[in-house]
Amino acid sequence: MTWETVVDVLLDALKDSGLVLAFVFVFHVLLSFIEDKLSKFLTKNRKAAPLFGSIFGIIPQCGTSVLAADLYIGKYITIGTLIAVFLSCSDEALIILLTRPSEKTIMVLPLIASKFVIGFAIGFLVDLVFKKQEINEPKEELHDVTCEPHHHEHVKIHKHLLHPLIHSLEIFAFVFVINLSLGLLIAHVGEDAFADFIVSNRYLSPYLQRLLA
Repeated sequence: MTWETVVDVLLDALKDSGLVLAFVFVFHVLLSFIEDKLSKFLTKNRKAAPLFGSIFGIIPQCGTSVLAADLYIGKYITIGTLIAVFLSCSDEALIILLTRPSEKTIMVLPLIASKFVIGFAIGFLVDLVFKKQEINEPKEELHDVTCEPHHHEHVKIHKHLLHPLIHSLEIFAFVFVINLSLGLLIAHVGEDAFADFIVSNRYLSPYLQRLLA
């Protein structure tokens, strides 16, 4: 493997990871503005919460499951809603497929649909079994009028800009390392050899995917 190949793999990894970074950052900025309203909405619609949780889980981000876990720990959503999110959610790998559209991208749609149906159905059944669950009412945000205006601006910048940026960069670093590692591996063994290995071990490919995840 020549240095030119290494540079090409590096540039490809940066390009693919950069697309993910842009998508992830925009998503987290938007999420920072709606997460409080989202928790209140799910709390007020407890019976239908697994349905909305499954819809929310479709968003291809690990942040959705993290947010759901936080809401469950705070007793704002039911365990059925949490399970619905976990079963329907997808990670950043789905973003890579969506940001590089091809004729095979449409194959993702049945997968997303099945995850949604399974997540909602199991989440709803779990809530039927565990009917008595202690749920807290969302607390209204308190604003200290004695605080200086720049303090509120600092809080807003941290919540809506710095925190999404830091989390997005962490995801970018992870995706970049994976892209670079796989790119170097494929470049070393050859695309044909790598494809032959996957095809000849198709029944083990789901387990290999989980190991990589």
